[in-house]
Amino acid sequence: MNDNLDLYNALKQLKVGMRLRLDAKTQTIFVYHQEKIDVHTDHAHFVMSEEDFIVLYQDASFYPYSKKPSIEIEVDKDEVYYTQWKK
Repeated sequence: MNDNLDLYNALKQLKVGMRLRLDAKTQTIFVYHQEKIDVHTDHAHFVMSEEDFIVLYQDASFYPYSKKPSIEIEVDKDEVYYTQWKK
């Protein structure tokens, strides 16, 4: 199955909560947040507007980064795990 998305389908998927990545040697992840696009790379994190995203990545192909929905953090369970790990 070919999961790659063009620019406009990628933008639609970002707006509904999907995280996307570029198919490149560096790990570049895109997340839509508060009408901006968060970009996470191996060495940097920055925010760009939709307009900048369209101009910069007009010829790129995007791929789903994670098909799983976000997981809620269970503070009590994580605290127990951390305490045991720290010992």
